[in-house]
Amino acid sequence: MERKEVPRLFFSEEEKKRIIHAVEEAEKKTAAEIVVRLEKNCPGDPIQRCRELLQRLGLTSTQGRTGVIILISLQDHKAAVFGDEAIDKVIGQDGWRDICDQLVKGFREGRPCEALCEAIQSLAEKLSVCFPCTPEDVNELPNEPSFSDEH
Repeated sequence: MERKEVPRLFFSEEEKKRIIHAVEEAEKKTAAEIVVRLEKNCPGDPIQRCRELLQRLGLTSTQGRTGVIILISLQDHKAAVFGDEAIDKVIGQDGWRDICDQLVKGFREGRPCEALCEAIQSLAEKLSVCFPCTPEDVNELPNEPSFSDEH
């Protein structure tokens, strides 16, 4: 399948449904709120971009500050995972390295949807240890991917 570098058109509608389902399943295991963000390019440091997006996309307003963003930059082939305050204090940036490596490898192998869904699952497994889902947990953010042409 030939993919467009336009974030909104990169994944097919069926793939977007699979990603949404992966986020929904992941959030059943953890109190974290997971947001997938696709951008055409990221001219600077992807971690810094994640920091900027936390506020802009509402991740800093989650109860307990447990938002996590998965950033994928299509043209320059960058990826990053970054957690809001509570999560960053526990996991730190080094804790995401294996998930980012897994994601980049899958994109390079030509299986971006599968790689992203696997990364979301790995993220949930890691987060569920320190941030398990509780009966009071509610879905605070949309599960649909966010695209750079939206915000």
